[in-house]
Amino acid sequence: QGEIERLQAGLDAAIETMRRLGGDELPNGHDTALASAEKMWTGVKRQAEQVGHEIEQRPLVSAVAAFGIGMAIGLLFRGRRG
Repeated sequence: QGEIERLQAGLDAAIETMRRLGGDELPNGHDTALASAEKMWTGVKRQAEQVGHEIEQRPLVSAVAAFGIGMAIGLLFRGRRG
């Protein structure tokens, strides 16, 4: 949750910087890019909230799933070392 909040703060700061620069300093499509970034960030926040809610509702299942995924990723990358 803390990582998500830091990511949000960083993206919010980047969006604010783009707004301050504004006008002629950015390409003509900057409004479209800014709107796309804000839409994307809204989707990311919604997904993060859903994951957080799911973890709160079923913490044991979430922990077991995270462990299993971690083990699978570990096994995939273990063979590539060396």
